[in-house]
Amino acid sequence: MGYEDLGKHYHCIGDLSNAIRCFNKMHDFITSNAHLIKMVLHNIHVSIDQKNWYNITVNASRIWSNGQTKYEEAKKHSAKLSSALGIAQLGFHNFRTAAEEFISTDPRMIQAKLDDPNDEESYNEVLTPNDVAIYGGLCALASFTRQELQTNVLEHKTFRAYLELEPHIRRAISFFIASKYSACLSILESSKTDYLLDIYLQSCLQQIYSRVRSKAIQQYFVPFSCVRLAVLADAFNTDEPTIEDELAQLIKCGSLPARLDLVDRVLLATTVDNRAEVHARALEMAKEYERTAHLRILRMAILNAGLVVKPAHEKVAMGIGMAGASQEGVVFNGNAAGDLMGGGMGSMSQGGGS
Repeated sequence: MGYEDLGKHYHCIGDLSNAIRCFNKMHDFITSNAHLIKMVLHNIHVSIDQKNWYNITVNASRIWSNGQTKYEEAKKHSAKLSSALGIAQLGFHNFRTAAEEFISTDPRMIQAKLDDPNDEESYNEVLTPNDVAIYGGLCALASFTRQELQTNVLEHKTFRAYLELEPHIRRAISFFIASKYSACLSILESSKTDYLLDIYLQSCLQQIYSRVRSKAIQQYFVPFSCVRLAVLADAFNTDEPTIEDELAQLIKCGSLPARLDLVDRVLLATTVDNRAEVHARALEMAKEYERTAHLRILRMAILNAGLVVKPAHEKVAMGIGMAGASQEGVVFNGNAAGDLMGGGMGSMSQGGGS
């Protein structure tokens, strides 16, 4: 197709806006699902180079939904779609969603020939299987709990194949699960300079590392009620002023339920009075029960006094009923209609005679 060749030319020379414009024009000449899939993949590739993360998700949604391809022809490209969506979520800093996308990436990308540009299962122009392992492992460390890391990462049927390509990421996750936070952080720090050169990681690497370190501090403090700052500093390979600033920041944002004692240089867990909480909940329930009972008694009193304003259609029905009652001599307000009329005429005749 002419627009496809022209778009590839613009993409090769770096004119990304014209490239994506040509690829979009391919839509008018699509005659099969294979053409649609090819157009979507071209658009995603250019959008990744543009760092247009929203456009990646829009194009991927045309042939990909809830981890499944909409067309049979797109199954062989499932690894590309899942990894591209992971890159987009990484650009949005949605680390948990990005981890889920990378972890669900089909392992067929590992079997592709990276040096063969004609291999349709290869995505070497965007990322390699090693990148999938690194991105997925780091995003999982930053967002998953220790139980989720064990079941959804290390024991995952397909993602384990990717982790075999990057053993240091697997070791870091294993150390985090085993509460060996110092060893985990040391592995991550040893590779930080390499990751800062990554075109997709460099903008969010510091945030990922900060989240991993914060999670490690929180998990380390869980079984203790009191920890000396010197012990914490040794456990995380830092000095006391640095760990003090980190703890103050975590306490300030509400991530760490603790208090800093700068006189004795200790970190104290905030104690919760369970007895007072139970009493407070009981009093709140009693007040709510009293209020509900009062409203129900008030409603019963209003109904008994006849003070309820009835809807318009009920008033019309009541008027029709009253008219029928006057014709048939039905009792109205304790008196027959005929008695009311007779009493009225009698009073008039008495008045005339007088």
